[in-house]
Amino acid sequence: MTHGLRPLYAGAVAAVIVALITPHGAAASGDWTLIGAVCADGDLSGLGPQYAQKLMEAARVGGWTLALQIDNGEQSPTRRLVRGGSDATVVEQPGAAAANMGDATTIAELLSWAAREAPAERYALIVFGHGLSPTGISSEGGQVAEGAAVAVDAASGGDPLTPAELAAAIHDGLGRQVDIAVLDCCYGGSAELAWALREQVQVMLAAPGRVPSSGLAWDEMLASGADAVDAAELSRRWLEGSGEWPLMALRPSGLEQVAEAAMALSRATVLQMAETAPWLSAAQASAQNGEQAEEMCDLREFSRVLAENCPGAVGAAAKDVVEALDRCMVAASGAYRNRIGPAIPVASAIGSRPDALALGGEFARSSGWDELVRAYQDRMDHLMRRTTREQSRGADAA
Repeated sequence: MTHGLRPLYAGAVAAVIVALITPHGAAASGDWTLIGAVCADGDLSGLGPQYAQKLMEAARVGGWTLALQIDNGEQSPTRRLVRGGSDATVVEQPGAAAANMGDATTIAELLSWAAREAPAERYALIVFGHGLSPTGISSEGGQVAEGAAVAVDAASGGDPLTPAELAAAIHDGLGRQVDIAVLDCCYGGSAELAWALREQVQVMLAAPGRVPSSGLAWDEMLASGADAVDAAELSRRWLEGSGEWPLMALRPSGLEQVAEAAMALSRATVLQMAETAPWLSAAQASAQNGEQAEEMCDLREFSRVLAENCPGAVGAAAKDVVEALDRCMVAASGAYRNRIGPAIPVASAIGSRPDALALGGEFARSSGWDELVRAYQDRMDHLMRRTTREQSRGADAA
């Protein structure tokens, strides 16, 4: 594990502090309200409070309204009202137990409270914690969860906040779409996560791979953008201040067209697997560059390699996937600005565990990615067995 990066396994959540930051002279209902869910138990018990403080100070200086909840798994909930330029006013909630932020109900209650206390035309939800890839496998190779997670509440038995639970929390707690969801966690930019949020989030901003444990550069990002007219404009401006870490902003609803194009690619590839398997290997190798770890790759880069090298139906279908992805992408930052796309599990991670994609893999099934990966793995296994037999015959002849 690279030093300074959040590991893939558990972490995140418990006792609740909620803060409301409102700039001087702001009306009760502003254009934007930021809603932060900060998971700060486990090995984030030190970094979580620092992250919350950084976010609150950046919001105060930048003139934003922020409703924040931080949970460390030990203390009873505390709500803190902070108005721009003033000291915090703390409102105790005696007798309340630590919260489980791996539970959709907790997030829904936060969203409901924020909308009630800081109503706005537009909402941006920020989630900080340890994320899990769609395989649910930790960087040490152990099974942690049955699929992707935005955070894991270590103090509640390792309860993961799944993409479906986050979508349900937005629906139940806010009663409308979130304009922007910023997933400040590892693997927040997976296709599986975006797929689950396609009806509840207009724009999703996240990293396809791993991110620093210290979180995003909110002091730079919140320095501008409070006057943004919509989610697309705000995401672009935030990415301009996010530094060189690979981040992307996309419209999750656009993955419907991506899945349709990917299904055509899967079917064409499976029919021509013997001819296309070498290019699948090359595409996978190219798409694993960056901080996505061994079990994930960039769907856009994967498809681009096939589009540029495979003739006929496979190349045409791959080109359609690239074009569909480009239509739903809003902006990107960092070294992969011109090629970044949502992350998907790669064959090397799935082939050894044929059930892995069945664990929360709705996008994989809807796009045919699971069929493509299994057919590719079958082809690789066949070639390996044939090579072994030929080597055995050669040894016998000698």
